[in-house]
Amino acid sequence: MSILHKIQPGLRGKLSLFMGVMLFALIGIILAIVLRLQRETLASVAEQEVSRFLRPVETLSLDVDTVVENLIRLETLRLRIEQHERDFKNEQPDYYQRYFTENHINQAEREFRRQIKAGYRDEELSEDKWEVYRSLARWFAYNPRHTPGAQDTYEIRRHALEWKIREEFDYKNRIAIAFQPLDLARYRSESITLGRMIRFDTRDAAPPEKRRSAINSFVWGQVPEFHGAMDDIHEPFQAGEPMIEPLRLQYETEQANYFLVFRTLYRNPPVSERARIVKEVLNADAPSIWKQYAIQEGEIISRLRGLAEAIRARREKLRAEDPPTPIPRDAEILKLYAEYATEIQNRRQLVDEFRIQVFEKKDPVFASKLEDLNALRDELQQLPDDATEEQKSQILERIGELKKVIDERSVSFTREDAVADAFEHMRDAALYYDVKIPYRPDQNLYQKYGNDPGLRRDLTYYRQNLREWILKPYNELYANEYRVGWGLLAMTRSEAEERMFELDTTPLRELYDQLLFENAAGFTRILMDETESRDRLIANRDRLLDTALSIGLRIIFLSFLLSGVLVAVIQRIIAGARRVGQGDLKVRFDYSGRDELGSLTESLNSMVHGLREREELRGELSAAEEIQKRLIPQGIPQSFEEYVSYGMFYKAMHGVGGDYFDFIPISRDEMAICVADVSNHGVGPALVMTLMRSHLHTILKRGEKDPYRIALELNERTYAETPENIFITLFLGIYNRKSGEMIYVSAGHNPPYVYRYKSESLETVPAGGMPIGAVDNELFSSIVKNQKAGLAAGDLFFQYTDGVNEAMNALDHLYGNERLEKILLAMGRKKPEAIIQTIASDVERFTGKALLIDGPSELNDDIAMLAFRRLK
Repeated sequence: MSILHKIQPGLRGKLSLFMGVMLFALIGIILAIVLRLQRETLASVAEQEVSRFLRPVETLSLDVDTVVENLIRLETLRLRIEQHERDFKNEQPDYYQRYFTENHINQAEREFRRQIKAGYRDEELSEDKWEVYRSLARWFAYNPRHTPGAQDTYEIRRHALEWKIREEFDYKNRIAIAFQPLDLARYRSESITLGRMIRFDTRDAAPPEKRRSAINSFVWGQVPEFHGAMDDIHEPFQAGEPMIEPLRLQYETEQANYFLVFRTLYRNPPVSERARIVKEVLNADAPSIWKQYAIQEGEIISRLRGLAEAIRARREKLRAEDPPTPIPRDAEILKLYAEYATEIQNRRQLVDEFRIQVFEKKDPVFASKLEDLNALRDELQQLPDDATEEQKSQILERIGELKKVIDERSVSFTREDAVADAFEHMRDAALYYDVKIPYRPDQNLYQKYGNDPGLRRDLTYYRQNLREWILKPYNELYANEYRVGWGLLAMTRSEAEERMFELDTTPLRELYDQLLFENAAGFTRILMDETESRDRLIANRDRLLDTALSIGLRIIFLSFLLSGVLVAVIQRIIAGARRVGQGDLKVRFDYSGRDELGSLTESLNSMVHGLREREELRGELSAAEEIQKRLIPQGIPQSFEEYVSYGMFYKAMHGVGGDYFDFIPISRDEMAICVADVSNHGVGPALVMTLMRSHLHTILKRGEKDPYRIALELNERTYAETPENIFITLFLGIYNRKSGEMIYVSAGHNPPYVYRYKSESLETVPAGGMPIGAVDNELFSSIVKNQKAGLAAGDLFFQYTDGVNEAMNALDHLYGNERLEKILLAMGRKKPEAIIQTIASDVERFTGKALLIDGPSELNDDIAMLAFRRLK
C-alpha cells in the first residue's frame, strides 16, 4: 500500500492532469462548435442571399400562376352559365333554377384583362390575344384536373398556357434583371411546376461564361441525391400532405461541396399561410393549448354537420313542392340558418376563450379586456325579446369602448396573434377566395395584413359579410361589393353554401392539408456551391487546432508549477474549515496575498464572524417573527363572513417588518379595519408596530368607537414613546355590515380605492392627514378628522401600504398607482383574493424580484394589502 500511495499522483498532479484533459476536451468542443456554427451560418447566409433575389421571382411566378388559375375559374363559370342557358332556353327558371347570365362575366372581363396588363405592359391587351387565352383556358373548364402533381395532359397544357402568359409579364427579362447581382456561377435556382416541369432556371439568365460552371452543368435527373430529394418533397404532396418546411441536403463530389434546398411554393397566402401555421402548431412536439382547441372544436363541427344536413333536407323538400317554395318564405329553414350562424359565433367565442388563455400570463390586463368583451357579447345575446333599445344600446356602447381599447393594443401582430388569427379565420379566408375571384390579386396581402390593423378590420368585415350573405338567403345572385369586397362572384349563394358546409364540417387536422394541397403552385429548388466556404473552413480548422495545441501544452506546464503553491494554501484553508465545521467559531484564516485566495480568506473570516452574530440573533429574530405572524389576522370576524368576501397579503423584507393590517370585531354589526406602515424596516419598526397594535386593541376593548378619538390617543402615546425619526401612517375605519357605511380617519396613509360594481368605475377615497407620532396632539387634532365612505352591494374596498406603489425595478422606476388602478379597474368584478394575487404577481414581474416565496421578500420595502367586497 505504501508503494501504491507513493506512485499515486497527489493534488498537484491531479490538478495538472485534470487541467490537461479539460483543456484538450474544451479545445475539441469549442473547435467542433465553431466549425459547425460557421458551416450553418454560411449555409444560412447563402440561403438568405439567394432568397432575397428569389422572393420577387417567386412572386412573379405566383402572379402568372394566379392569372392562369383565374382564367380557368372564369371559363369554368362561363361554361356553367352556358349550360344553364341551354337547359332553360325554352322555359322560365324557378327560384331554385336561377343562375348568372353571360352579362355577369362580361362586366368583369375588363378587370381580368387588366390583371394581365397590370403594370407590366403599357398597351392594352388586344381582343385577339384575350380570345386566345380564353380558348386555351376553356379546355381546362371541360377537362378538370384529376391527378394533381402528375405529368399528364392537363399539366402539360397548363404549363404551355403559363408560357404564353409569361410573355405578357416580360418574364424572362425580369428574371435576368432580378438575378443580375447574384453570382450565377455559384448559385442556381429553379421554379418547378406541380408536374415537375421547369418554369425557370437561373442558368438561362446567366452570362455565357458562367453557364459552363460546374453548378450549371448538372443534369438534375442524373444525380440520384437530387432526384431523390425531388421525390421526397413531391411524394408527400401527391399523398395530400404537402410539406411546410424546406427540405435541405448536403451533397459532395471530389471537386466540390453543394448545399441543396427544396421548398413548396403556395399561392393565395391568406389561405395557405394560415393553413401552414395551423399545421405547424398542431403537429409540433411542444405543448400548445391550441391542440385542446382542435378537440373542443369537434363538438361544434358535429352540430354544424347536423344543421347542414337539416338545411339540405329542408331545401330539397321546399324545392319538390308544387310550386317550389322560395327559401326566404319558409320560417323553418330560416330558423336553421340562424342556428347555424349561432354555432359559427360559438366557434369565434371559443377561439377568443383560448386567445384569453394565451394572453393571461403575458398580458393579463389585455386578457381581462377580452374576457369582458365576451361576457358583454353573451349578455347581448341573452337579452329577452322584449328588451328595450336603451338596454341594447348601453351594452353596445360598452362593447364599442372595449373594442377601441383592444384595437389600440392590436397594432402589433405578434406570433401569438398570428396563431389565434389562423385558427379563427382560416376557414373564412378559404371560403372567401373560393367564392370571390379578386380583380387585383396581391401575393403580399397576408404580410400587409399583419402590418396594418385597418386592413385586418376591413378583410374581417368582408369575410363576415360574405357569411352573412350566405346565411341570410334573400339574394341568390348578388352580394354588395361594398360589403364583401371587390371581385367577381364566382358562385351563387347556394353553391357558396355547399362550399361553406364543406369547410365548416371538416376537422382542422384534415382541413389544413386539404387547403395547402389546393393552393400548392409548385416547388423551388436552390443549389449553392459551398466549395470555397468548405476550403476556408478546413484552413480555419487546421490553424485553430495548431494554435490551440501549442497554447494548451504551455498552459499545462505552467499549471503544474503553480499548483504547488496553491495546494499549500488550500490545505491550510481546509484545516481551518474543518475546525469551523466542528463548531469552533474562533478560527481565523490568515493569508497575506491580494489575489482570489486572499479574497477567499477574507470572506471566510467574515463568514465566521457573521456566523457568531447570527447564532446570537437567530433565537431572538425567530421569536420575533413568530410573534408578529400571530399578530396578523388569518381572516375576518365570524359574524361578517356572510356579508363580505375578502383577500389579504403581507410580506416583510426582513422576516419581521413595520407594515400592519387588522380586522378587529367591535360588535356583531361593526368591525374595525386598520392598515398601518411604520417608517423604516426591520426589528425596530416591528416592535413599534407591535406596541401600536397593543394600544389599538386596548382602546377598542375599552369601548371607544370614534376613529378620530382613537387616532388622537394613539398619536399621544406614540409621540411620547418613540424616537423623533419614527412615525406611523395609519388608516382606521369602523365598518357597519348592515348599512355598508365606513367612518374612518386617515393619518398620512395612502388613499384607499373603491371599485363600484354597478358602474364598473374606480374611485379614490379621500385621505390625507398627518402621520401618527410625527407631531403632538395639539397640531395633530387640527389636521385629522373623521370621514365617511359607503359601499353598495358588490362594491370592493382596497387598501395597501406604500410597498406596492413604490416598488422599484432595476431601472429605479416606480410601480406607481397607474398600474395598480389599471388592474383594479380590469379585475374589479373578480374575487378579492384573485385581485390581491394578480397585483402581487404583477409587482413581482415588474420588479424582477421574488415576492411570492416562503420567507422574506427581495423587495426594498414591506408590503401589506387587504380587499373586501360587500356581498349584501
